[in-house]
Amino acid sequence: AAANPAFGAYDDSQELDTNVDLGSTILSRFDLIFILRDLRNEELDAAIARHVVSLHTSGDAAAGPGGNGDGDEIPADMLQRYVHYARTHCSPRL
Repeated sequence: AAANPAFGAYDDSQELDTNVDLGSTILSRFDLIFILRDLRNEELDAAIARHVVSLHTSGDAAAGPGGNGDGDEIPADMLQRYVHYARTHCSPRL
């Protein structure tokens, strides 16, 4: 399960149940609770954003089966061979 802070930012001076607006009945079902905080850092956030955008605009993130980065679809004959192999060797169930 995941929850965002009730007031938009985690307050270290408050208890968990105050920061995360989940009832105690739900929180009691978990054996372990991990708090992941995103510390505010505009430079780091901007660098990560530039990196993600560059991955999507350079074509590397949309590499097709040939790895050429053009994002082409899988050819029909390759998909048919893949499905045939899966049906004969993997025993899938729906």
